[in-house]
Amino acid sequence: MKNSLVISLSTCLMVLFNNPVFAHEHGDKGHKKNGKMGRMFDRTDANQDGQLELSEFLAHAEARFQKMDIDSNGYVTPEESREVGREMREKHRQMRIKHRQERKQARDQQSTESEADE
Repeated sequence: MKNSLVISLSTCLMVLFNNPVFAHEHGDKGHKKNGKMGRMFDRTDANQDGQLELSEFLAHAEARFQKMDIDSNGYVTPEESREVGREMREKHRQMRIKHRQERKQARDQQSTESEADE
């Protein structure tokens, strides 16, 4: 189990640090403009110094593993992985619905204010 965890984390490190988002220097919040990878960098960069330390990366990876290990037995089964994926997709779907409703309300309010000004 320990070997597979080390191999998995090492693979993640190689993939992440070979990504262009992590390969360039981040000046004055420039990394925040890089979409999903930039947001992931920001969540992982616990001290927000613009640099990702190994300890920060490992802490983030461990927290994600623990979320996936639903029964807390130290292993993530394919079933647990699928369940966590389903939950995450549902959470994102709900967020998209909420954001659409908020945008619609803002448009409706702007329209009402425009009509009142006329």
